[in-house]
Amino acid sequence: MPDAAVGAATNRPAVIRLPLALRAYAVVFSCLWCGSIFAGLIAAAVDGSPAVVILLLMLTFGLTLGYRISRLSVLIGPQDLLVRNYYRTRRIVRTDVEGFRQGALSHQPFTQAIYVLLRDGTLLPLDVTGRPYFFRRGTALLEDRMQLLQRWLEQP
Repeated sequence: MPDAAVGAATNRPAVIRLPLALRAYAVVFSCLWCGSIFAGLIAAAVDGSPAVVILLLMLTFGLTLGYRISRLSVLIGPQDLLVRNYYRTRRIVRTDVEGFRQGALSHQPFTQAIYVLLRDGTLLPLDVTGRPYFFRRGTALLEDRMQLLQRWLEQP
């Protein structure tokens, strides 16, 4: 995918996502987590326990986090980027993008990611691009994605 034309040249958006195995793991783990919490919730509700409130919060958190992790992506359209990060989804038009930078993700040790530098000086991390920098595969994948984004930015 990194060598393919993107955006207006193809009329087909490119997508940067987590690897399929990682997305499948997130979905399976989320289902197991939420299933076990739901079982505990039923048992607590039958007993009339006040723990139901805590279990509802845990279930809500698990569902939300599992959904957001499975949806992490960057959709590269002809004139904009749709960035789905852990906590927020944001659409950025090409004219607002000044460039792309690599840097460390603040909430994940030993991880490098790509940041979008906006014209107003804001740096927006692309969470889906986060890769451990001490593995050769992670560094190569990060470079490929950086080139893909740079080509998109340079297109007319």
